[in-house]
Amino acid sequence: MGITGTWEGYVPTPTDLYLHGNNVANFTASYQLSFESGGILNPGSPSPKLISGKSYNYSGYRYLKVQIYVKSLTTMSITYSSRIKTEVYRGSSDTDKIGTGYANNVVEGSTYIISTSLVNASFTSTISIKMPHFRLYGSGEEAATREWSGYIYHIWLE
Repeated sequence: MGITGTWEGYVPTPTDLYLHGNNVANFTASYQLSFESGGILNPGSPSPKLISGKSYNYSGYRYLKVQIYVKSLTTMSITYSSRIKTEVYRGSSDTDKIGTGYANNVVEGSTYIISTSLVNASFTSTISIKMPHFRLYGSGEEAATREWSGYIYHIWLE
């Protein structure tokens, strides 16, 4: 008796930096993040940060993408909308910003893919990724940073 069927798992490709528990870039976390078997848990930090332990050559890639699941958001008022950003920096400090990506009108219980442009980012280095959550005023101006909880499932280059 043979076994038939297929099995599909989360097998990283060469462009994956993190994929459902496969920490290819050797990210370390700050701000209360924890690595779990299927994702990186943010239990409620307002501005979680990941720092890669490996250097990569980013020449030739157009985007760094991050897939997140938002479980909950701290609310200030129902008249505000929410934004979660990805701020990508060269190295581990927050001084050499490469780019910023946005997920706008974020709601609880939803998954988002945030794209950060890497155009003209021709370097080989480690990176850090911050993911702050903001409430937006009606004008689109960012209000204070607020907590969000959920998971980071996938980080990759395109």
